[in-house]
Amino acid sequence: MGLKQWEKIGRLLLALLASWYLTLLGLVIWQGEKAQPGRGDVIIVLGAKLWNGKPSPILAERLKVAADLYRQGLAGKVIVSGGLDQGQKLTEALAMAQWLREHGVRAEDIITDEVSTSTWENVLNSQRLMQQHGWQRAILVTNNFHLFRAGLTARWLGMTYSLAAAPMPFDWWTVSKYYLREPVALTYYLFFVFGKTI
Repeated sequence: MGLKQWEKIGRLLLALLASWYLTLLGLVIWQGEKAQPGRGDVIIVLGAKLWNGKPSPILAERLKVAADLYRQGLAGKVIVSGGLDQGQKLTEALAMAQWLREHGVRAEDIITDEVSTSTWENVLNSQRLMQQHGWQRAILVTNNFHLFRAGLTARWLGMTYSLAAAPMPFDWWTVSKYYLREPVALTYYLFFVFGKTI
């Protein structure tokens, strides 16, 4: 093939990659705006990093939404899912449980998953806890940029769920970086996480 043909192929590949990326980005934004939590048996809060043993601002927003859903009576139990971050002494789940107790959620209504280290593990291990307790419907709580991947994971695993969006507590520039990275994470999940489970 000549140089011009290679250039055409290169332009075509770039166009396909750009189309793929923009499609995923559109889905991420769309899902974050349309999430409507319904009634469930349990609220599942997906973990995020701790700051000095406390929920980071991102995680705190997820917990605020979960506590509000609990107080509204949309579900009577809460699963908090998250393992041990590097450099931390407390698991994400234990820090989340402590935060929820301090904000009005009864200790007996909180179930912890202290081993999950990814979105896939968050949802999978929470689903196993649901099965152990005989729960059928979940409300997944995470930040709006993360909802599409969380929902896609739940759908892949056959979970009956609705989604609740937590806002991002940062300026628009910081928030945009989370959104812009998410299509890359989604691509990885589609090919290397879901693909391994087929």
